[in-house]
Amino acid sequence: MSTQLTQHSSKPFLKKVGNLLFALFLLVLMIDPSNGILHLKDKIFIILLGFNILAYRPDWRFLPLILSTYFVIFLGYILAEMQGIPIDYEYLNGVFKSMAPLILLLWVRHYDVLRISTFPALITTLVILTLYILISISPIFELALFNYSQSHNKMVMITRRNWLGVQVFGMYYRSIVSLIPILYWLLFNSTSRLIKSSWCKLGYLVMGILLIIAFFISGTRAMMLIPIFIIGIISFLSFNKHPKAKYFFYPLLILIGIVFILFIGLLATQKGDLSNAIKYEHIASYIELFDEHPEYLFWGQGTATLFYSEGFRRLTAQTEWIYIELLRNYGLLSIAIIGVYIYPLKVLFQHRKDAFNQGLFLTYLAFLLVAGTNPFLLNSQGMTVLWIIYAHIVHTQNNTSSPIVS
Repeated sequence: MSTQLTQHSSKPFLKKVGNLLFALFLLVLMIDPSNGILHLKDKIFIILLGFNILAYRPDWRFLPLILSTYFVIFLGYILAEMQGIPIDYEYLNGVFKSMAPLILLLWVRHYDVLRISTFPALITTLVILTLYILISISPIFELALFNYSQSHNKMVMITRRNWLGVQVFGMYYRSIVSLIPILYWLLFNSTSRLIKSSWCKLGYLVMGILLIIAFFISGTRAMMLIPIFIIGIISFLSFNKHPKAKYFFYPLLILIGIVFILFIGLLATQKGDLSNAIKYEHIASYIELFDEHPEYLFWGQGTATLFYSEGFRRLTAQTEWIYIELLRNYGLLSIAIIGVYIYPLKVLFQHRKDAFNQGLFLTYLAFLLVAGTNPFLLNSQGMTVLWIIYAHIVHTQNNTSSPIVS
């Protein structure tokens, strides 16, 4: 049966079914990232995985990356049990479940993940904007949403933060980070010369603006700065096509970059900011832990192990410092997991002559940097970005018609 389906995998019907299933899976991940509302994430993943096994030939070159990641996580659990370190078993279950979709990398070459994700991203953005409008005009709805979110894995966080003396009212939707490469794609297309239709460019621009608004109303520093960074990338790529404009734009870009870095520095060192205080207390706890147990730098504490953090004033299995967390959990073995996320940068850099790849390299690098202080690298949001990037680099490596611009 599998052979028969594989031989006919090029049929438009199978392609449409696969695209529909993938789009539905992405929509569920974006709308319900915590799987606490629809409870469809696992079901649709199994259906999508089964369809791929029957319909498409896998790309075995990614199998070593996938197996090494699973091996490190499982070995980390074994080491934790052997060392007798307390384990958060609920979090452990979440780790295994969140990394299971990594196996879809075997079939991403058959999908135009970036294009497929556009419609789910638009629906998610409209949901975010609608909710924000409702909580802005109705304190009752704000309270109801807050209570509902608290009982459903905190899918939405409503914040009132002080940005250098400016009060910011935000609503952070957990899946917003997965829209980063999609925002870049939309804005790139809105300025691309390869798209001749002005109406298509306008459509991409409108969708891009909606996503920008969703990022800005998140109220978090990283998500609010991401659109500014991407707009800077698009501006650079646009002006780079005009030799004479470089003499004006490059000095301006350097000046803006310096101001941007100084602004980030001010936010990172802002006194009285609770988020900063918690992050720095986490760092102090990590230093103390590694000072007392330097062996953890080599083989780690283990998957989902607990340690005491001054930031939370309690035992915790995870903080926002995801790369330090990987080092704490797996030691030097964490290189295998980080390598899965770093590999696309190598491919994009090798194909940097293409303007889109230049910008995507910087956009993906920004995502990885932001992920360093936010716990979304190893969950469904991180997986979504990973599928998008890997699907693109496969097209790039194979010199096939990539779905970037239409």
